[in-house]
Amino acid sequence: MLRLQIIRRESSFVLFGIGVLVVLLAGWCGRVDAACVGDCGGDGEVTVEEILTGVNIALGTLPLTSCSNFDANGDGEVTVDELIRAVNAALVGCPVEPTATPTVTSTAVPTASLAATPSSSPTYTSSPTSTSTTTATLATPSATATGPTPTPTATPEAFVRAFAGEAAVVGNGLGAFAPLVTGIITGLRSNSPTCPGGGQVEVSCSGSPFVIITIAFTGCTLVTPTGTLTFDTGTITLRGPGQCPNIVVAAPSIDETVSVTATQRDSEGRQTLAINASLNGSVTAITVNPGSPCFLTAGTVFLNGSITAQLPNGSGSEVRFDNTMTGFEIQKFNPGCVPVQYALTFNGSETVTELQSGASFVADLTDVVTAQDATVTPPQTRLSGSIMSNCFGGTFALQTTAPLISSSDDICYDAGSIDVTRDAVTQRISFTAGGQVGIDTNVDGAPDLTYASCLDPALFVCNEPGH
Repeated sequence: MLRLQIIRRESSFVLFGIGVLVVLLAGWCGRVDAACVGDCGGDGEVTVEEILTGVNIALGTLPLTSCSNFDANGDGEVTVDELIRAVNAALVGCPVEPTATPTVTSTAVPTASLAATPSSSPTYTSSPTSTSTTTATLATPSATATGPTPTPTATPEAFVRAFAGEAAVVGNGLGAFAPLVTGIITGLRSNSPTCPGGGQVEVSCSGSPFVIITIAFTGCTLVTPTGTLTFDTGTITLRGPGQCPNIVVAAPSIDETVSVTATQRDSEGRQTLAINASLNGSVTAITVNPGSPCFLTAGTVFLNGSITAQLPNGSGSEVRFDNTMTGFEIQKFNPGCVPVQYALTFNGSETVTELQSGASFVADLTDVVTAQDATVTPPQTRLSGSIMSNCFGGTFALQTTAPLISSSDDICYDAGSIDVTRDAVTQRISFTAGGQVGIDTNVDGAPDLTYASCLDPALFVCNEPGH
């Protein structure tokens, strides 16, 4: 699978970036290549038209003789690495003659030790490549401690009880991001996108040198494994440098704005979920499969704004993102290009609110994954990762031990279990028919605490001091 961000539009290609979004990560800022790869005209610069030529050579639609300057290593082909070098030259300019830099000898001065903690990179955006990639890590400054760090006062039972009520709310809210990916695929999969279940989707492209792609929905209905998904109204807008109709986004990211309302229905036409998304952010990586009609297989998005997912009984959740890194990886589509097996990975800060009770908490997520498999009936969900929140008394890890299953008319899970671990102590949250919740404090298979519903007020208690 190429890490070329290419969207096939029947007889032409919409070149939605070139896998070049990695070139401006921390280790590449301000850097130019040793040779001006892609300068077909020999004028000392690389233009968008020349990058298009390089991409077409790489795809085999143009011969290498169209611009042999793309073949930097003389192996007779144009690789992704060479395209990245050309884009880098287009962004920061062709290289200039290097000048000697005097060597400064410094005397070592004892300094306080700073231990760097490696952070794992999500696997959903990686692809085989011969070029090492530097990953930028955003460090959040913190004040120097002047005294003992306060320790959370929440007991082990209290913190797991607090999360037991939020587990279904978190899964419900985070899972609502997947339909937005479906909307992008629906709008860009062909020159004349259609809505199999009725309605309209219109795609427009305008602007230069900054191109704006707008996907507009009016009652656009798609078939899903459990019924239908209708984009009632709204738009998804993508913006980046390039030129219509062929678009090359030679930039660190693609700006994204989403304002969409959507409705999920079961096989009998009954509404099961209402989704309202108001988001903006940037797409920093996309992986595609040019040979697939559904093409989009993985990506990374930094999100701001909110998604609300509400069930017919009024329960549901709102998730507010604060520059939250959101990754998606799609393993399987149905014939209508609706994802039916996928994983969403979240890193960063967000606020989750349960709609009926108004209970909310702020959390920092580290590799929190919600994975759904709708190839089975009923669909199954798995949650894993690490969450830090004062409401839960600190940081804990969660791991699904039995798939989570919920009926279409209730936010609470009807089956499944999650192990929650903090300070080397593991407790198990189990869900049973009717949305009942059990907490097994010693994981011996017998719940020590039971609640009639995941929305029981006793489960929505913030353990942060002052609450």
